[in-house]
Amino acid sequence: MDIVVLVKQTFDTEAKIELVGDAIVSDGVKKILNPYDEYAVEEAVRLKEKNGGTVTAVGIGGKEFEDVLRHVLAMGCDASVVIDDPAVLAADAAGRAAALAAAVRKLPYDLILCGQTVIDSGTGEVAVRVAEKLGLGEVMTVSKLTLDGDGVTAEREMDGSHITLTGKLPLLLGVDKGINEPRYPGMKSIMQGRKKAKNAQHLDATALGLSAEDLSPVTQVLGYELPARERIGKIFTDEAAPAIAAELADALHTEAKVI
Repeated sequence: MDIVVLVKQTFDTEAKIELVGDAIVSDGVKKILNPYDEYAVEEAVRLKEKNGGTVTAVGIGGKEFEDVLRHVLAMGCDASVVIDDPAVLAADAAGRAAALAAAVRKLPYDLILCGQTVIDSGTGEVAVRVAEKLGLGEVMTVSKLTLDGDGVTAEREMDGSHITLTGKLPLLLGVDKGINEPRYPGMKSIMQGRKKAKNAQHLDATALGLSAEDLSPVTQVLGYELPARERIGKIFTDEAAPAIAAELADALHTEAKVI
């Protein structure tokens, strides 16, 4: 079985995000593998270990993307493909999906896995667009996956309900947290990951057969703004309990609006 995993590099979940004008300051900010993609990589490697085959990681990134490659290769991916064209890096979701789909077409695959969302934009839009461009069915927020030959059973939790879906390969599946527990690579695996990262296949828009029109944006970001700071709390200094109770009740009613 040949499995492709779509991976993305995102800001660390604990990173402090700063804006200068309408631009996000990325210099000096730690970047990591999108956490949901880590579950996808783990699931792909487990399927390979059970059924045989290969796992290839495909992503878009510049020089610092190599950290992601080393990590997923250390986890057990066999090969990697990097789209490192500045035009693709600057593209919106539609352009990035066109590039990823073009890269995947160059590979043998029975199954495509990815995280059900990315934590920077909070969407799974790119993955769904990739499936559409490849003419594949897709299921997102998969919490359990079972393969039987070319048959697929995917389970998902949604709005308090449990849904079971069946289909046949090839498919694109976006996995959710909880589908597995990602492994922590040992030193030997880390060294092997570094070695395999040197053999990553690097592609640009020309190699992918993409035109400027393919990468032209269909959406426009008008600006960014940080969420307003929430008031942490209020201190009542009156020493008399009845007075404090009255002030508290008034604050809950007029300010917090919870009673």
